[in-house]
Amino acid sequence: MIVKDDYLYFDNGTQVTFKKTPNHGGLKKAKKYLIIHFDGANNATSALSWMLSPKSEVSAELWIGRDGGMVQLLDFNTTAYHAGKSQWKGIIGLNSYSIGIELQNNGTQEYTQKQLDVLLEVSLALNKAYNFDDVLGHEDIAKGRKVDPGKLFPMSWLREKMFNRGSSRLTTSDVNLRKGAGTNFEAIEVIKKGTEVNILSEDNGWSEVFICDTKQKGFIINKYLN
Repeated sequence: MIVKDDYLYFDNGTQVTFKKTPNHGGLKKAKKYLIIHFDGANNATSALSWMLSPKSEVSAELWIGRDGGMVQLLDFNTTAYHAGKSQWKGIIGLNSYSIGIELQNNGTQEYTQKQLDVLLEVSLALNKAYNFDDVLGHEDIAKGRKVDPGKLFPMSWLREKMFNRGSSRLTTSDVNLRKGAGTNFEAIEVIKKGTEVNILSEDNGWSEVFICDTKQKGFIINKYLN
């Protein structure tokens, strides 16, 4: 798949089905994050109908069904109303800083393999076009208010595929980020306590990590990771 002029196309040049929702704001301020949701619906039509209705005042840029079918609801430069009251890394209100994807799922179902395959293909195309800082769940940016996409969604898998990163952890103390797995390697910088890192690999008590804020790679001793 490819993104062209903020619309999604299949590799053969055919545009993904587009149905414009009336529920949207102005132009985005930035495209920093990809946000994953489940739609809470029991069928393929109710969530789409709801997002296309002006009564709902909710929307997302893209919806993916359990059979892998897709509908784009807004161009990717227009603000959708998917995040609601939200915050992440100092940003209040993620609608204008993100692209939202709704996955057909009532909240208790396993995600289908076809759905995940299509999501990955779409996510890679979007990341190539917009170079996201991260992919997040609605539950990450609206803690205590939202629970989607939920524990059945393989977020670590998607994050690793998109960014070549693994699971996320926090530093428990100020710690040196080093050029290799050992104290004999030169320190690159001091990573502050509470910094989010993604684990790329682990070996002999050390982890190769990716620093989410600075996009720096290096090695940290495991005892300083939660």
